[in-house]
Amino acid sequence: MNIYSPYEIDIEELLANQENWDVFANKFIKLPINIKNILSPSSTSDYLKDLSENFNLNHDQSAELSRIIRDILLGDLFIGDMVQNISNRMNLAPDEAKRMGNLIVSELFRPAIEDIKKMQVEKFPEKINRPIHEKPDLKIEPNINKNNIVDLRNR
Repeated sequence: MNIYSPYEIDIEELLANQENWDVFANKFIKLPINIKNILSPSSTSDYLKDLSENFNLNHDQSAELSRIIRDILLGDLFIGDMVQNISNRMNLAPDEAKRMGNLIVSELFRPAIEDIKKMQVEKFPEKINRPIHEKPDLKIEPNINKNNIVDLRNR
């Protein structure tokens, strides 16, 4: 097993269970070619090996990074949760996880970022379409004198 390959990580377990393999294979087959080109080639393994070495990741952390990337590329993990998953699942400091996440998005995911965004919108509409902040309810209570309110826009 190649721990640096998002495609090969856990492949033995997948092949041991026909149902799990079928789910994985069906997801992989439906992926756009740009995403497949990130998920399976040796260049991705080389990139993740170099990244793991640069961040001094151990064997387990490197394998977990491949799983996180696989899950994002298959649409099983929201890309907006990547940094938190890197931090939590790999026991990295939040600033290191953020730096790693930014590198992955800007370097590894770059050739397929539009396809990844499209898939993420389809898979996680509730996370993507949520409002950033709610507008405050600016009701004026009935017992407030409206003459005491100053409209700063007209000053």
